[in-house]
Amino acid sequence: MLPESFRKYFWDTDFNKLSWEEFPEYITKRLLMFGNDEAEKYIKSKLTSKEILDILSNSREVDKKTLNYWKFVVECGK
Repeated sequence: MLPESFRKYFWDTDFNKLSWEEFPEYITKRLLMFGNDEAEKYIKSKLTSKEILDILSNSREVDKKTLNYWKFVVECGK
């Protein structure tokens, strides 16, 4: 179960049916595109930097600006 505070990032999804085990890539993309610091910490607790970049790089939904931002964040070790 995802933290209730993340519900707002899944406005077009049945939030109660989302689970990390079933939809890790979808959750990662959505939280890193629209989330806040709490969402970032959550994703970083679940995935390595390489896994994050692999998911974002292989996604059609993630725009170049978002991808470049996360590449910079990962490279700087934020």
